[in-house]
Amino acid sequence: MEAEPPSGKSPQELDPVALPLSEDAKNLAVAANNRFETLMARGADLAELRDRTSKAVENACRIAGVLAVIEGGLSAKEIARNHLERGLKLIQWYLAETLRIRGAATVPQSVLDAEMLSAWLHSRDMRLFRSTQVLNGGPNQLRNKSRLMAAINELVDNGYLVANEKGTLVDGVAATKSWRVIHVV
Repeated sequence: MEAEPPSGKSPQELDPVALPLSEDAKNLAVAANNRFETLMARGADLAELRDRTSKAVENACRIAGVLAVIEGGLSAKEIARNHLERGLKLIQWYLAETLRIRGAATVPQSVLDAEMLSAWLHSRDMRLFRSTQVLNGGPNQLRNKSRLMAAINELVDNGYLVANEKGTLVDGVAATKSWRVIHVV
């Protein structure tokens, strides 16, 4: 914003040539932009990447411009549809990788809760337990039945807990559902 506009008086000033989209490429850009808008909607696949997705077509056009110049040299006059198609493929790959990396870095709530439950059981040296015991006296976050059951299922699925037979005595009660601790997380 503070730079002086090119005056044409210095041979070192840049005077970039406009590289517009061809008519086919413009149509593709509009269609791609509409598709990205849909994918950014709340709950859609790219909703969590709105900042990147909102600039996807713009960045694909930049990539397409580079491809056009690489293939046509400095005499390139426009960005063809095939250049934009390849630019869009690269942007789609980039967005997919961003989602993959973010997903790998995100630990599901059920896993965090499973670790908390395992630590709580270990701290009380509980080898057998019923869900009621945790719902009434466990960590506050696990006093929600659906959240507790998700944590228990994580621990069972990963070999840390085993379900007991119906009627197993746990804390003096013949339990309908109870579990035995095999390993501690």
